[in-house]
Amino acid sequence: MHAHTCSHTHAQTHTHGHIHTHTHSCVRLFPKP
Repeated sequence: MHAHTCSHTHAQTHTHGHIHTHTHSCVRLFPKP
């Protein structure tokens, strides 16, 4: 599942907050219930 990879990256780069926008895109592609 690609969505899992996005979540992992978000947690790792949460400090920077830059990947936050990137994770948002992933959520759009893989919306969670």
